[in-house]
Amino acid sequence: MVVIEVISITRSPLIGPLSYFSMKDLSRGDLVLVPVRGKFIEAIVTEVKDAKELKTSLKKSTFKLKPVKEVLSEKFFSERDFSILERIHRETMVEKELLLFKLIPKALFLQHKKNQFKARDNLTHLKYSIKGGIKDRIIEYRTMIREHFARNQSFLIVSPRTEILRLFKEELARGIEHYTYVFSSELSPKKYLEAWTGAESMAHPVLIITTPQGLLFDRADLETIVLDNDASDLWWDMERPWFDFRNIAKIFAEVRKNKLIYSGDVLSVERVWQIENRMIEALNPHLTRLHSKSETRLIKIAPSSETFSWFTRQGIEELEEAIFQNRSILIFANRKGYSSFTVCLDCSRTIVCPSCSSPLVVHAKPGAEREFSCHHCLSKILIPTECPFCGSWKMKDYGLGIEKIREEFKKIFPKVEALVIDADVKLKNHEAFQKAQVVIGTEKIFFCPPREFDIVFVASIDHLFTVPDFRMNEKVFYLINELKKIAGKKMILQSRLEGERTIEDAMTGNFLHFYQNEIGDRKNFLYPPFRRLIKLSFEASNLDVLLAVTKGAMVALQVYEPLLFKAFIEKIKNRHRMNILLRLEDEKWPDEKLCAILEKLSGKCEIVVDPNSIL
Repeated sequence: MVVIEVISITRSPLIGPLSYFSMKDLSRGDLVLVPVRGKFIEAIVTEVKDAKELKTSLKKSTFKLKPVKEVLSEKFFSERDFSILERIHRETMVEKELLLFKLIPKALFLQHKKNQFKARDNLTHLKYSIKGGIKDRIIEYRTMIREHFARNQSFLIVSPRTEILRLFKEELARGIEHYTYVFSSELSPKKYLEAWTGAESMAHPVLIITTPQGLLFDRADLETIVLDNDASDLWWDMERPWFDFRNIAKIFAEVRKNKLIYSGDVLSVERVWQIENRMIEALNPHLTRLHSKSETRLIKIAPSSETFSWFTRQGIEELEEAIFQNRSILIFANRKGYSSFTVCLDCSRTIVCPSCSSPLVVHAKPGAEREFSCHHCLSKILIPTECPFCGSWKMKDYGLGIEKIREEFKKIFPKVEALVIDADVKLKNHEAFQKAQVVIGTEKIFFCPPREFDIVFVASIDHLFTVPDFRMNEKVFYLINELKKIAGKKMILQSRLEGERTIEDAMTGNFLHFYQNEIGDRKNFLYPPFRRLIKLSFEASNLDVLLAVTKGAMVALQVYEPLLFKAFIEKIKNRHRMNILLRLEDEKWPDEKLCAILEKLSGKCEIVVDPNSIL
């Protein structure tokens, strides 16, 4: 009999190591099924001891060891996998249980035995970059794949967008279909497992096309990992623990000694800085102008008036001509709802959620009564006839929303049908999206199969500049570039912000000018890449308790010059929120003393290393 310790694979980490016994001989790295709180979960064995050696301590134990339910896979996790897990844990401060939950594809739990590969000494970890449009990148990838196969080396491409995976499979697998494997959430667990085991056992070098969850895949001949669409926000996980998969990929590549290539038509600001400082070798020019086949036009929105419309006179003329010529049109508005906030004209106060400090968003679905919706706690409230603060009936809604855009478009063009796509709309199939002449959509359109529109009309993205986040300029530049890519003939953007340099640089494709301004601002304010950020987020229903906890944390962290500030949304679901921000020099992280302090604080707050946003 043996006694084992395991790391559970679960979204909700369990405190302390879990111990079990087994009548079978087990080894470190085995995948087992163990009982926890009335159910069975997967876990990885981290330590094995002979029960005879623990006889005395087991007799004195205050709890009874439970047996292992089942051994799912022997040698599932290698020592190199453990090394990668430990390093990711130290650099991200994410619990190992949660890391395993995020990084191991669930299909591998289906009685799969992972192949174990020996590390090869003849591999060297190097970092490169490729900048170019999707067609140019595909040509570059084809050449690299041929060269890798000629050297008996495998090639792995990672993209956070499943629609791009489909495109890569279609374009890159021609002639090598038997050696190409795709790992995607669109596959059933059985199909996913078949692809994984097939790619592992194939004698010939392989091409792997995968989402970030496929980074765990390994082969003895895997030489290169490509991170496509480097500047995309989708590399950040959309839910807890919100880490950056590009950083995870870097650790995998460094430990395995893979070559790592960052690629995209736009590279992130941090990546370009690394190229400029010779941390990454550029395989082609990286600061060139972004060329677009479509014409671009910037239209100034006039000051608000009683008859204000999100469609300017020039914008309407452009749409009228396009509709008359039967052109396909995308009208882009990057906000759900009808209007983003409501103000009382007598007391000048904004109507906020009773449970949050967030302004309530007006929603006005066709055929339904208008209602307030909180996009944070998701509560819905019928719109009152009086101001909750002063009782006045003079309330006015402001701001952009896709429902308002749809309503105004219908008034201007009553005979033209428009398909609306946002997070609240679930298309049963994408045929309607492909065939619609006019689509009104948010960023949700980028999750649909790729489609080009003759005219892309951006109602406004000015509201994005009201968010005081250090990455916002980069996000705006990237968003405009993404919209230009799907504009076949013309890209039109309306804005009140005359002379806004980010918009002008994005519309003209002047990435060099944008980068020089952006990197200068970040250097002045000590934001990435000049500092490594760690954000600690605290919340409590009692404000005095929150202030006391954050005061204690500030004292514990004082040597690291912490910055305490209120969260952008100060209260959500009746819980007050505050943040502490640490800015460290890159070479000083991970720091053992700081890690120990953060470990102690982890039960009182949420810790995010390299956050996508500091708000």
